Amino acid sequence: MKLAHQLLLLGLAALSTSAIAEDGTPLVCVGTAQGGCDIISDSKVTDSFQLSKEEESDANLYTIASDVDSMDLYITVKSGFLQGAKIIAVSEDGVTEPKVSFPLHGKDVTPDTADAQATLAFNCAGDGDSVVTVMLLGKNFAADTSKVNADMKPEEVMASLPGRFKLKKQCGGVQAGQDAITSPWLNICDADAVESAFVDGEEVKKCSSANVVFNGHVKQPFTIVSDDKLDNLKVIPEDVEYIEFYLGTKPGETVEIGEPEVLSEAGICRPVLSGNAISGGTITHDKGVIKQTLTVTFNCRSTGESPVSLTIPLLPEGSATVSVVKKCKVDEESGPVKQEWSIPGLNIMTKDGEKIAKNGLTKPDFTESGAATSRSALVGPQTSSVDITIFMSQDEGGADSQNLEAPIIFVTDPSILAASIDNPVLQVTQAKQAFTLSLNCASKGS
Repeated sequence: MKLAHQLLLLGLAALSTSAIAEDGTPLVCVGTAQGGCDIISDSKVTDSFQLSKEEESDANLYTIASDVDSMDLYITVKSGFLQGAKIIAVSEDGVTEPKVSFPLHGKDVTPDTADAQATLAFNCAGDGDSVVTVMLLGKNFAADTSKVNADMKPEEVMASLPGRFKLKKQCGGVQAGQDAITSPWLNICDADAVESAFVDGEEVKKCSSANVVFNGHVKQPFTIVSDDKLDNLKVIPEDVEYIEFYLGTKPGETVEIGEPEVLSEAGICRPVLSGNAISGGTITHDKGVIKQTLTVTFNCRSTGESPVSLTIPLLPEGSATVSVVKKCKVDEESGPVKQEWSIPGLNIMTKDGEKIAKNGLTKPDFTESGAATSRSALVGPQTSSVDITIFMSQDEGGADSQNLEAPIIFVTDPSILAASIDNPVLQVTQAKQAFTLSLNCASKGS
């Protein structure tokens, strides 16, 4: 199975064929010309921008000639609004290194928005054809992620994410000026390159080398060379549950980054991001002291291995994609364990004030194993919804705010229950905010 068919977006909403204006979500077009809908028409990908369903062939894909270095994409919202619009481009064949410039990254797009235009630069790195996958994302796009599970076939999952389209780029060698839209100063290391040092008499952590990203270029073994050959990537063993990345720059320089995204194969693991750089912002050098971090917690769901890719937007244009292979081993009897990563100050509680999570860590009564026997987590048959409160506490070392990805609901037996979240909270602040977990019973059971 090609990696291009394995990369699925988790924790973020994407376009859905059912996401039309009737339920309040936007009706979107994407075209190669202003106001055009030749790529995505009414929130559905057109035939020229998806692989042949019978043969998974790229023969009929929309093709960009070798003498064309970039293309413009135009986004039109016909009704509703696209919340926090983002565009990501990836290629797994090593022939191209696509970068996206989108001035409206992270902003809302409405029918009145002018110049909702992105530029996709292909950055040919060699000869041959390259299949480029482009993903249009928005926080309020209604892909039903509660239905994404390990038993689904890749084509079934892809059917729920039609904001993802493909095109083919012909390359005749290395593209001149291909580094023009990368950040020349972004440096990243992982724990293998972290060392202790003393700055102004205080012991701190610094990167001894930028072993992951150096001057905006992703280094081996963190970059995908070919979708058929992933053994060049760094392998994260079964017993390692997360990986930390430390961000910095060249002395005297700063780098602006957007909100990072993480992609994986849904059936194997469902990674989440934490760290103080998850909302983007300004990366500084500050005497080389590590202050900005990103942590990928893998959350294995089944036994196997999956490429996991972290894309960091470089503003005003460009991106850096760091990839690893995660090996997972899950006991079939006990089921998957969703690893938790502490977020200081993040508190979740019931309407009655009972703590569900403190500092981002779930209380035992509300975990998968504890809820089966806990009266605290028991909801009676007459209850159709549960109100939940979430907030940040500075008394417990919390930040002023914490951004969250759109929540995913896991239902162990969908024949008994369907669940959804109303008014999800995507930014937690010191003020208490409430969201509702709706529970719709279909039959008797628990």
